Amino acid sequence: MFWYNHQLYVRPAELADAEAKAGIERPILIHCVLETSQGVANLDGVDRSAEMLSHADFVSIHCPLTPETRGLFSEARLARMRAGSILVNTARGPIVDERALVNALAEGRIAGAGLDVFENEPRIEPGLAAMPNVVLTPHLGSAVAGLREAMAHVVVDNIAAVLEGRQPPNCCNPEIYAQEATP
Repeated sequence: MFWYNHQLYVRPAELADAEAKAGIERPILIHCVLETSQGVANLDGVDRSAEMLSHADFVSIHCPLTPETRGLFSEARLARMRAGSILVNTARGPIVDERALVNALAEGRIAGAGLDVFENEPRIEPGLAAMPNVVLTPHLGSAVAGLREAMAHVVVDNIAAVLEGRQPPNCCNPEIYAQEATP
């Protein structure tokens, strides 16, 4: 199950072939929305997130941190997860309420968790590190040589653009370039 904000999309038909080829017997469920010029749109218009949480073996979080996603995995949402399921967060730490996660793990409501990001980095919620059913990594999700090299090229491309008087390709505030062009 993949999360992007909190609208739902159940697996596309093309995943069925991939599942069969990989020998996956349980369905892959995807929760996804699209950002359009009219705003965020749910792909099928029906929110089945509670139903999906109660059936998923693994819940893998992949969404940006926004006001809507902060604390998305709260005590209530964690309580909807299937007993024996595993939560994986490689997105942004504050999406998961770590205190609620510690409680859910300690009480056996979910089987385990894998976290690459933390709610209050670099601090980790007391209790997480000592739990045998938790895997913690120090924000290494992008720590592969090819990706790190690509990231370095992005930085160099942006620096070169600024030095040449051009707008950087990954500019977060392009309006400043529009203001400079205005007499």
